[in-house]
Amino acid sequence: MKNSDSDSSTAAMKRWQGDPFDIENTVAYDTWRSWKLANTAVDQIIEIDDPENLNPVTITKIYAACETHNMALFRAADNQLADRAAFRRFMSALGFRNLRGHLLADDDDISTITPVDPSDRKTMKGEYIPYTGRALSWHTDGYYHKADNPIRSMTLYCAQQASSGGESAFIDPDIIYIRLRDQNPDFVRALMRPDAMTVPANTLGGSEIRPARTGPVFMTDPASGYLSMRYTARTVSIEWPDDAQMLSARTALEALLSDKHGDPMILRRRLSAGEGIICNNVLHKRGEFSDPTRVLYRGRFSNRVGD
Repeated sequence: MKNSDSDSSTAAMKRWQGDPFDIENTVAYDTWRSWKLANTAVDQIIEIDDPENLNPVTITKIYAACETHNMALFRAADNQLADRAAFRRFMSALGFRNLRGHLLADDDDISTITPVDPSDRKTMKGEYIPYTGRALSWHTDGYYHKADNPIRSMTLYCAQQASSGGESAFIDPDIIYIRLRDQNPDFVRALMRPDAMTVPANTLGGSEIRPARTGPVFMTDPASGYLSMRYTARTVSIEWPDDAQMLSARTALEALLSDKHGDPMILRRRLSAGEGIICNNVLHKRGEFSDPTRVLYRGRFSNRVGD
């Protein structure tokens, strides 16, 4: 595993000759930007023959991919991680800690992402799009959390593929930051404002489950010095400041994430059984599907991959 959070932050500053996310520090930004854009192979898959006994070479490959692209695509032989206990041990072996449960997670704090019967009123899952076959728009996980308590990493594992549809797409938030800053640094300034995006309170049956949350879209994680992103492309009830700077930034961001743009750094894949993603909570979305047997497992964590 890497050094402590403070050590990681200091090392990052030295590596880039300062803070690359400081708009005024063009030297650090240009150094970091050149490194990020030199590494374009986002679709390389890491084969894992024995996920119950990870070897140092495999762990190093996963960490390196997440350092470079903030994500690693992997395939477990014979779909061995379909056993959720094995999936949990796999995550532990990679150094993940503080598995973050939530309202709809299972008793072991792992989420089973599969369509539920909407007529079953015993569960609230049918009220939420991830637990249906509907398309999911671009988002980072936990965008409704407090900005100082983010989901820093997550794992997705396909235990059973849909018969058709359900393609996923992933993109490193660092790349979105670069695209926006290169267009106009004011876009980044706007999206780093503490009042940038407000997620409405979550209410169910007249009771408030979670209060409204306001925070930036882009922020520098004080624990590590790395960039993190808090975003959802959903439009229902999301509130944005009503000013020209923010409108321009939002429009530019939405254009980047539109299918018309087709950024080459977007990883698009219809995950097969045995395949998964390990990531530092990158932007992702999902296409529509109709097969109720599709099953993905998801783990969310407080630490970055390898920290």
